[in-house]
Amino acid sequence: MNTEQFDGHTPGPWTLNDIEGRQIWKCLFNGECFTDPSAYGRPGYEEVLIATMAPLPPEDDPLAEAAFERMMADKMLMAAAPELLAEVKRLRAALSTCLWHAETDGTSFGSDFPLHDIIEVCNWALNEGDEEE
Repeated sequence: MNTEQFDGHTPGPWTLNDIEGRQIWKCLFNGECFTDPSAYGRPGYEEVLIATMAPLPPEDDPLAEAAFERMMADKMLMAAAPELLAEVKRLRAALSTCLWHAETDGTSFGSDFPLHDIIEVCNWALNEGDEEE
């Protein structure tokens, strides 16, 4: 996946307007992204529409419930897109660090490199970002 194709996307977090609604929003308060519900409706509050889901079939349609459940899952996945993209980038950087350390330590991931050492290096690289949070 080429993550550069997503450069310039609307930064997250994105929110769902409500359980039944079909929209995904980026909520701003005085130009800053926020998730605090106490700011809703106050001066300086605005919503930027990110996406609107396709209309659902009529309620009497036998597939309406399944379509609603699928729409909700799709909507939650779309709303999580900025965080998912950030995690993909973090994991790629960690794996790159892992490989770099394995190569610069004068070793390779060949048969002479103990599996335990590979796991230790990768575990360190994957968890390095967690310490900064």
